[in-house]
Amino acid sequence: MTPVERPIPRLPLIDTRAYRSVPIRMSPDDDSDPLQALADVGIVSDAYYARNDGTNAPYGRRLPGAELTVRARRGVVQRLLRVNRRLSRMGVEVVVLDGFRPIECQRALWRHFVRLLKHSSPGLSAAEAEQRVLKYVADPRRFSADDSRTWPSHITGGAVDLTLRRRSGTAEQLFMGGVFDDPSRVSHTAFFERPHIRMSVSDQEARKNRRLLYWTMRAEGFANLPTEWWHYDWGTQLWAFVRGQEQGRPVAAMYRPVV
Repeated sequence: MTPVERPIPRLPLIDTRAYRSVPIRMSPDDDSDPLQALADVGIVSDAYYARNDGTNAPYGRRLPGAELTVRARRGVVQRLLRVNRRLSRMGVEVVVLDGFRPIECQRALWRHFVRLLKHSSPGLSAAEAEQRVLKYVADPRRFSADDSRTWPSHITGGAVDLTLRRRSGTAEQLFMGGVFDDPSRVSHTAFFERPHIRMSVSDQEARKNRRLLYWTMRAEGFANLPTEWWHYDWGTQLWAFVRGQEQGRPVAAMYRPVV
């Protein structure tokens, strides 16, 4: 069975607090696995949060703290290179929209989505609004580099947000059925896995492309956040949480914040 024929499992949805209690593997430091610019090894990247031309909906501006260069841990970068080798057989490659994310940028994202939800659902209490935002955005307000219960995945350099594009011609991005950072059900990775519902041609194309991304990333050890088709981790608490669920035993995370 090829990746595009293999259904994505409908995994239980988790919010961004679920993995915060995962233990960290103790090590003297992270110098052996530093941040690396993806462009330096030929991986296509597009620093989405750093755009200042208005094309990064729903923000329309550069977010505070956003880095101009997409970086990730070297171990993550090496796995992405292997992902690209797998995808090259189909004339496709990854486009990484975000990797390491400074805490200032994480705070800007949190504020944006809390404001958005309060505007669209004014009847929600502050606690209810925050509970919904937690499905998509890690809460950075209590961040401390000394407290692993407060670490968003992206600040460790072990999380990447990405999509796919064609390697030749116009290098257009593949249709995924929903835009990046849309905080709605259409962003759930398995949203189009609906075997008993008649699907449009567009739905089938989105399902095929999500499957290709999901199974190729999984083949290189990445874990997906089920509420976001674009979000994958390696070495983080989220990664360890998902692997622990799959293996039925605790798994320790490896990456700490880069500060």
